[in-house]
Amino acid sequence: MVEISRINDYNIYDFELDDSDVLKGIMLIDPPRSPTDEKLMLIESLVDERPDIMMCPEYAWGYDPPLTKEAKEQIMSALVAISEGKDTLLIPGSIFYEEKELLRNMTPVITNGNVIFEYDKRNHSMVELMASMAFGLETYKGNKKSIFYWNG
Repeated sequence: MVEISRINDYNIYDFELDDSDVLKGIMLIDPPRSPTDEKLMLIESLVDERPDIMMCPEYAWGYDPPLTKEAKEQIMSALVAISEGKDTLLIPGSIFYEEKELLRNMTPVITNGNVIFEYDKRNHSMVELMASMAFGLETYKGNKKSIFYWNG
């Protein structure tokens, strides 16, 4: 079952994988270049509903131009704080940022105030390659597999 609703310009997908409530989740699809503070407040309100999983899409944070490392750290601190005391698995989408002349596309996985996994994209799309040329940066290629364990 999937229910779709809207809050401002955001599409909210509320889903259950089966009738027994095995997994309930919320996926937030945000408009391009939506304000960070607005997005954080919305994520906090959705996580307060205590779904099993809450996720956002790739490029949810930063894009044109990429965020600074400092802005990335502020977003990460806010997301960790939002997850404190909640066992929701928060996958807030990728953070597109610059660090030491490298263009990174990293997705954190957060639960109960802890970052349990960070995934740096390994295979870059045309989006990253075009951005690296436009901003004069090298693309950072992650070396981890995209597998993590949660609750088991």
